[in-house]
Order: sequence, then C-alpha cells, then structure tokens
Amino acid sequence: MNYKSCIIVMAVLTLWWGCSSDSDGSQSPANPDEEATVESVFTPSEKPTWAIDWIWNNMAVPADWKDPDPFTYGYRGMVLGVQFDEQFKAFASEGDQMAAFMNGTCRGVSDINLNKEFMLYIQGDDEEIETLMEVKYYCAQLHQIFTINNMPFIPESGEDDKSNIVLTMGDGSAKYPYQTEVVVSLPGEPGYDEIADDLVFLFVGSECRAICISSDLWPGFKGTVFSREPGEMVEVRYYSAAKKGYYTMKETVKLNNALQVIPFKY
Repeated sequence: MNYKSCIIVMAVLTLWWGCSSDSDGSQSPANPDEEATVESVFTPSEKPTWAIDWIWNNMAVPADWKDPDPFTYGYRGMVLGVQFDEQFKAFASEGDQMAAFMNGTCRGVSDINLNKEFMLYIQGDDEEIETLMEVKYYCAQLHQIFTINNMPFIPESGEDDKSNIVLTMGDGSAKYPYQTEVVVSLPGEPGYDEIADDLVFLFVGSECRAICISSDLWPGFKGTVFSREPGEMVEVRYYSAAKKGYYTMKETVKLNNALQVIPFKY
C-alpha cells in the first residue's frame, strides 16, 4: 500500500470510529429481519448492473486546439506523458485529443497514440517556469472534456526527461465536477468474508453516481460519488448476495464533498 492509500485508510478508520462512538452503546442487529423499525425497503434481485453514465452530449469537438508557432516561445519545452487507469482507458479512442493551456493560450496539442496514451510537448518562456497550467482531454466516446488544473510548467533538463501522469476515471470531469469519497458501514460490523460479494450503490434521483466495494483494508464499502452540484442528496442501495436482493434506505443522505462515512440503516 502506498503512502497516499495509508492516509486515506487512517482517515476512514478515524471517521468510522467517531460515528460508532456517537451511539448510545446499543447496536443494531446484524440480521435485518430482526429490525423493529424498518428503515429500508428490500427488493429481490439478481446482482444489479447499474453503472455511472459518463456520456455528456453537450460538449463540441475542440476544433480550436492548435499547436503554437514553434518560434513564439523560444526553446523552453516540457514533455508530458499521459496514461489512463483501466476504467478510463476503456473509453479512449481514435479522435481523442489533449492540449495544454498557460496564460490563456494553447501551448501544445497531441492526438492519442496506438497505445491509448498521449505525449504532449508544451512550449513556454523562461519567465513562465512553474506557472500553473490547464491540461484538457477531449474524449470522443464520452463527448466530454476533462480538465486537470494546477500542473506546473517545468521544462526538461535533458532529451530523455519527461513528466508522467496517470488519469483515473472522473479526474477533471466536466459532467461531474464534484467528488465525495464515502465509506458505507453496515450494522453489526460484518467481516470482509461475509460481504465480499456484496455492493453498495449511491443514486441521485434515477442516476447511479457511485459503486462502492468492500475490502479487507477498510470497514464496510468504499467508493467515490460523482456529483453535478455540491451537497447533493443521495439514495443508498445495498445489494446482498446472500439475501439475493438489495435494500434501499428510506432516508437520503446529504453529501459533504469530503471524506464521509454513511451508516446504512435496515
């Protein structure tokens, strides 16, 4: 586990422990059939195939992205290699483009290569070193532009030097500009082996906005909720493989756009 993952896990455990400590000492029964007050609705079902809809039809092809004149910015240049995680890479295709912008002007454009990666040459001047850039990725399949902000312009010192980044699904999304990391905890704190085949889905209205999975690294189910507005209200659905169906919590939850623990109520 890398350092960033350790920090996230520690934060999750701290929030989860705090939520547990706020109770009056009583525990909800592990078996939802024993619940006196029903706080969810059960629906018999096969394993759901709900998914986040990433397609956004109101983005036009970025035809105005053009490389600058090679003599405009002298000899200062930065090479940026961009890759995708497996989920994001599935949407990459011919016709995708990437461009870097600095001080309001386009400084480099690249088409996607056969490996579904980008190699972007970015031009600038001496006085622009460490200036923050915008890197924009147009995804033809999703009709959407993803924008990565606050990347510094740092020219390379040698021919073989370049910077590399890996984009994960949702980074800089124009459709879902807000993200909330959530952990959904279950009553009775079942172990990972008991819930390994289960899933939690979060909905805004009729739209699936998160798929949360279990792990032996954190309690409950962890995932990222993708939102169009800050503080959206989400509906929580828990699919139980053992029960062959899913529970929908009657009470909706307001997102805080930060790391958030949601106790599931049967």
